[in-house]
Amino acid sequence: MWVLGSDSHYTILYSLDRRVQEESARDKREKGVREAFDAFDRSGGGGFIDRSSVQEFLARARCPPDVTKALEGRDLVTWHEAWAAVAAAEFPANEAEGAPSASPRTFSLSHVNGMAKLGADPVVKSVEVTMTPPMAMGTVALGIPVGVELSQEEAETQTVAMGLSQSQHGYQAKAQWCPLVDCIRTRWKEAECHWQGEAPSMV
Repeated sequence: MWVLGSDSHYTILYSLDRRVQEESARDKREKGVREAFDAFDRSGGGGFIDRSSVQEFLARARCPPDVTKALEGRDLVTWHEAWAAVAAAEFPANEAEGAPSASPRTFSLSHVNGMAKLGADPVVKSVEVTMTPPMAMGTVALGIPVGVELSQEEAETQTVAMGLSQSQHGYQAKAQWCPLVDCIRTRWKEAECHWQGEAPSMV
């Protein structure tokens, strides 16, 4: 459960799935490498280290030889360059795509805004979060029972109602945005969010 602040009041964001708090091995490694990098970042928060600190950083972060080879000879190394080298060496794309993640790829969050209109119940809004790259969704994701076939017209009607777009790989949700999405991305930076009806409000 998270308490969110706005200019006027607080709202609540929560999930019934505890796995949303778990970190993948890649997330944990990135955090550890960033801590090692920040220890040698004397730029005042600029996000780079100079040549004299690169070897010490690599040793503290316990980086493999491939990372040393990728970063050697540079006068300055930025955080993005450092993490890109570590990720390429330790999390090859073909392995990362097939590896199971500790965090669910798609999960639900509920947002509660207690500043409802007079006499009305607090507004509870369900937000579906998908970690990018977005997952292709089939008919089951649209709430259509397995084995039920739709005509082209019925499928298009259902697609429009759900705010979806058709592609050669099936139906894919269009990412939606509101200020709450920026808040969610402070915790899950790759999140794409979806909801039905009016956007959830933090004000």
